[in-house]
Amino acid sequence: MRLMDVWLNTAVREGFEGGRSVADIAEETGLPESEVLRRGMELRLVSDFAAGLPDAQMSSSSSLH
Repeated sequence: MRLMDVWLNTAVREGFEGGRSVADIAEETGLPESEVLRRGMELRLVSDFAAGLPDAQMSSSSSLH
């Protein structure tokens, strides 16, 4: 795994664990929101169900992961 991937995965993990919105994590990392969600699902931080919810619901609830 490349160093950049390790950093991005760490930033995504810390963002979700800190209750930050997908949009905030995307802005911090420079990733598109869809990639933040993909990494969140890969890291088992976001369920498939939660990833399918509209962005407004994702950003308003930190209990979805």
